[in-house]
Amino acid sequence: MRRSKFEWTKLGTFSRDRKGVAAVEFALILPLLLIMLIGMAETTEGLSVNRKLNQIASTMSDLAAQKGETIRKNDLRAYFKGANSLMSPHPTTSLYVVLVGIQLDDKAVAKVAWSYDSKNSAPYSKGSKPSFTIPDELKVKDSFLIVGRAEYNYKPTFASLAQTIMPRAKSIEMEETYFFYPRQADEVECPDCS
Repeated sequence: MRRSKFEWTKLGTFSRDRKGVAAVEFALILPLLLIMLIGMAETTEGLSVNRKLNQIASTMSDLAAQKGETIRKNDLRAYFKGANSLMSPHPTTSLYVVLVGIQLDDKAVAKVAWSYDSKNSAPYSKGSKPSFTIPDELKVKDSFLIVGRAEYNYKPTFASLAQTIMPRAKSIEMEETYFFYPRQADEVECPDCS
């Protein structure tokens, strides 16, 4: 089957026509651009949550270290309410904060003196060994440490919205730990804590 001169001219004109090239290129690049945009937004949000968690652990332990010789459960409850406001505008349902008083003996062995958490309980029993690692440079004989730990289960916004599309999208466990020596006394007691 031979093509007529008219058909060859039409085909040549079509191959030289560049009117829709930009639209086709945009359609090909758009998914990649959207994925990059969502990834940058999620990364920024995750870093913001981590910064707030860092601030909570630091602030709570610093407040307890400044308290003086004695700290009460009411003081600690007020600190935990402050932690919830520091986490704003993120949800606080998965925020967990614990403050622990650590006594280091004459061999620099750490034992829990008291503990209290944002769930109104004592996560560590008195006299037990703490489950977290204390840096060697902070293990000073016959000293006392206030430890603030903040944990958060961060669920990326897009991943939670697209759970049906991406069933493996999970939350990210974040935690921060801060250590402070008492400022006003050698030791901070909490008589009504466990």
